[in-house]
Amino acid sequence: MEGQALIWEKRISHPGLKMFRIIRGRDPATVELMANLQLQRWEERWAKVELANSKRRKEEESAKVSFQKKELALLRTREAERQQKALEQILRDGIEVDSVLDWEKLKDRSGFSEPQPTGKLPIVGTPEPRQDAIEFQPVLNLLDRLIPSRRSRRAAEAEHRFLNAKHEWTVKNQQIRDANAKQQVEYEASLRHWIAKRTLHATTLAGQHAEVEAKKASYESKDPDGLVEYWTQVLFASEYPEGFPKSFSLDYIPETQTLVIEYALPDIESLPHLKELKYIAVRDELKEVPVSEAWLNRTYDSVLYQICLRTVHEIFQSDVVNAVSLVVFNGWVNYVDKANGQEVNACVLSIQTTKDEFSKLNLAQVEPKACFRSLRRLGEQTCKPQRREADIATQQGRQTVRTVPRCGVHARRFLQSRGYGLARF
Repeated sequence: MEGQALIWEKRISHPGLKMFRIIRGRDPATVELMANLQLQRWEERWAKVELANSKRRKEEESAKVSFQKKELALLRTREAERQQKALEQILRDGIEVDSVLDWEKLKDRSGFSEPQPTGKLPIVGTPEPRQDAIEFQPVLNLLDRLIPSRRSRRAAEAEHRFLNAKHEWTVKNQQIRDANAKQQVEYEASLRHWIAKRTLHATTLAGQHAEVEAKKASYESKDPDGLVEYWTQVLFASEYPEGFPKSFSLDYIPETQTLVIEYALPDIESLPHLKELKYIAVRDELKEVPVSEAWLNRTYDSVLYQICLRTVHEIFQSDVVNAVSLVVFNGWVNYVDKANGQEVNACVLSIQTTKDEFSKLNLAQVEPKACFRSLRRLGEQTCKPQRREADIATQQGRQTVRTVPRCGVHARRFLQSRGYGLARF
């Protein structure tokens, strides 16, 4: 359709992690690349999950006596408390970090680690036999000295010993020369190969450095693609608890200096479910105590609000060229609807805020949910909605989060097909 941009999408999932994602992009190649990267991250995460489960089982099996079980219960409980504490500090951890991208740190400065080959020492042969050496002189007894024919025979035998020794030396000396020549050729070949690899390494580094400088120049000139690449690097550098997805797409609208963030939020299964591990002395057994459903829903609510505020903060705080005035954050969650068993991709958080409004906040002191709602009210007052507000129904005991429309961006309507789908603005 004329004037409408096409967006490609692909659905991917991981049965082990029970994760589901919809990857969107402006062309199939980009979508395929993003899908493959997400699948790779899932596989890495699944490997860590399996490793942790295997380690836990081995620890439990090895804890044969009561004091070992008590120690294991204490260690596991402390780890659970650490994980729970980390969820409370997602926003605080984010604002304590300078999100401005350090371009120099993006440059690969790894040295060429392969050592230079060294040549082997040449093989040293024995000295050439000398005919006047004592071993080649005729040994004469009394008869040999008296009888000329015997003396001549002894002299001929000595000559024969010398000629044999000379021949053996000549053959062996040639073998040594050949071996040394081959050894030198192999060394020179390995040296040339090493020099070529070192040169390639240096060329690759130079090319990577030039690419970083080009991206930096693109960002500093406020090229839209350069800005999106910069903010992508900023958000990827942000560290979250293990198991949280790091998947998002960014759209920049230069006319209004608006950045639209489509962010894949963690689902409730990504949160730790273990409150503590107890040792029951009377039964000499370990018992896992799960967190309460109320704590899980309350914490999940807080985590989503913190991620939203932290992401907006990282965009504004890193904006050294003053290219963004308004951020629209849409947070998406993938989960299985237990009512019908269908996979659902729902926008559960949406907010729009200007840099001026956001800069007035003291994020170290705010209550995330209250702060989010305050910003949403300001956004509704300053920007006319482009689509109807909607409530996301509670699923699997989730806290309902009311969405707020984008500002200045038309709602997307997605058309599904087998592997990919098209969406139009």
